Amino acid sequence: MSTRFFRGGDVSAGALQEAERFAILQFEHVAKRYRAQGWQQTIGSSGTARMLAKVLKTNRLNDFGQDGITYGGLLRLSLLLLKVNNVQQLKLAGLQPHRQSILPGGLVLMLAAFKVFGIAQMLPSEPGLRLGVLHGLMSQH
Repeated sequence: MSTRFFRGGDVSAGALQEAERFAILQFEHVAKRYRAQGWQQTIGSSGTARMLAKVLKTNRLNDFGQDGITYGGLLRLSLLLLKVNNVQQLKLAGLQPHRQSILPGGLVLMLAAFKVFGIAQMLPSEPGLRLGVLHGLMSQH
């Protein structure tokens, strides 16, 4: 996503909107099935989810008292991103340098997921949870 819509780290409102529209269309293909089943809690197991949660918390971008990833926090982060021309100019506590280039794409994907699936808050998983689930699935086959 970042390499397709944010070449060289360049960021613009148009690129964010175009990337979000693209991501929403991709999610819509599977959204109906998941919305029909419903859920009580959303957990993000990707490194990007953990990175976003850390950046939102460290920079106090979520609403007061909320942890993890919130829609409001994502919107605030996108406003900060729009203040710079290139993601490399963005200075955020908790954002590791090797993750900086993927921030725009990860942010857009997360915003699109929150919109399409109606998510209000997502908690990041610890890496061990994801590995444990994968190990469990592999041992069943």
